[in-house]
Amino acid sequence: MLGKVAAAGAAGTALRLVGLLPLAVAVYGAPLTLMGLNTFGCAVAGVVVTRVSPSPLRDVLTHGLLGAFTTFSSVFIAAGRIGHNLGLVAAGTQRMTPIGLLLAALYIAVSVCLGVVAFVSARRVAAR
Repeated sequence: MLGKVAAAGAAGTALRLVGLLPLAVAVYGAPLTLMGLNTFGCAVAGVVVTRVSPSPLRDVLTHGLLGAFTTFSSVFIAAGRIGHNLGLVAAGTQRMTPIGLLLAALYIAVSVCLGVVAFVSARRVAAR
């Protein structure tokens, strides 16, 4: 079972990278693309949890494939890039200014909220 989850995780990571590459060259594109991919992945997870009965397949899909597709560590990396890409870095340091930190925190909060809304909404639609 662990091998199947790991293989599905590798596939989820590959899918995330393929989704990010087209817009990764844009300065602000990658964080917004990541937010969209994570929201989409949360919606798919809502459908899987609703439509697939508890089984090893559901675990492989949710914990492996979608868990890797929607990694939270990527959200933190994108949040860090936002302040740096916007030039909100204190002079002579690599530390973000308070405004940069606020934008990064806002990005994380919006990402989490969109994910929860997508998951719950998809469950409701899939349950019909």
